[in-house]
Amino acid sequence: MHGSLWLTNSFYGSKKNALYLRKFATNIESSVIPQFLSQVQCLHLHFDIKKNSIQNQYGKKLYFMGVESSQSSADSKLKSIPNLERVLIEEATEITEEEYTKLNLSIRDKDSFPKIILTFNPSFQRTLDL
Repeated sequence: MHGSLWLTNSFYGSKKNALYLRKFATNIESSVIPQFLSQVQCLHLHFDIKKNSIQNQYGKKLYFMGVESSQSSADSKLKSIPNLERVLIEEATEITEEEYTKLNLSIRDKDSFPKIILTFNPSFQRTLDL
């Protein structure tokens, strides 16, 4: 929640694109985007809402993507996003070190070194004493 709030706030007045990533793109439309919309409404911000992106008043987009099983496909999609300024990788414990390295190389170009924020879900074990 805090990571997506940071991304929403920082993207609103940005003149560069942003990216929200998670391991799988499934349910982004039904879980992640509604969370962003809720934050947008609470903050009284205006965005143009698309199927897999949100566009700000400068025409820049916040893209929502998953790291797909076909890594080369995800790499090419990431390389096609110009001027990335911010990247939020949610549930980063699901992404392998190899996937992160490929992602990191894919999102950077000669003119763009985006700030990358990783969020983690705490993992814990519950022990039952019977």
